[in-house]
Amino acid sequence: MISVLIITTAWIAWCTVHSVLIAPFWMRWMRRLLGARIAYYRLFYDLFSLASLVPLALLERRMPGDPLFVWSFPLSLVQWTMLLAGMALMVAGGRQYNQWYFFGLQQIADARAGRIEQPAVFKAEGILRRVRHPYYTAGILIVIFLGNITTVTIATKAVLVLYFIVGTLLEERKLVAEFGEEYRAYQREVPMLVPRWRRGG
Repeated sequence: MISVLIITTAWIAWCTVHSVLIAPFWMRWMRRLLGARIAYYRLFYDLFSLASLVPLALLERRMPGDPLFVWSFPLSLVQWTMLLAGMALMVAGGRQYNQWYFFGLQQIADARAGRIEQPAVFKAEGILRRVRHPYYTAGILIVIFLGNITTVTIATKAVLVLYFIVGTLLEERKLVAEFGEEYRAYQREVPMLVPRWRRGG
């Protein structure tokens, strides 16, 4: 029970810090504080998020946990199908998003070249015509189906799935504020997390 409490608290803390460091109120403060150096913030954020996952992963591996469920055949076929679906969604999403911007390199290049950041343009192409948040869907699938389930890992899975859902809802609110009715119309046509594969749209 102590192990579950420790790992749950650790993951909640990580998710909270991860969210606050990119929240609008925090970013407004950082822009005032850093000025032109804000161009480097996204790269720092990504590196910090990745580096801070390492001690969490090591902590979880050291935590004793009682087995609850093992993906044995034929259920292992379901497990691998879902994991492959998650990875496919990650790849498909990566083809639609600007990865240089996602990792903070575009901002740095623009700042060094003296280019002013252009307003975002809303586009729904490729996988974004089937699901609004392919990265979040992929994350949920991978978290749920990766590895066997113990009393410790189920706590991790619960926290992270909830985090992805809350993150999706917050992202939705931000996109509505940014794009208005254009995004509301998109919401009516395309599912948030569960891909719809019907033709057209």
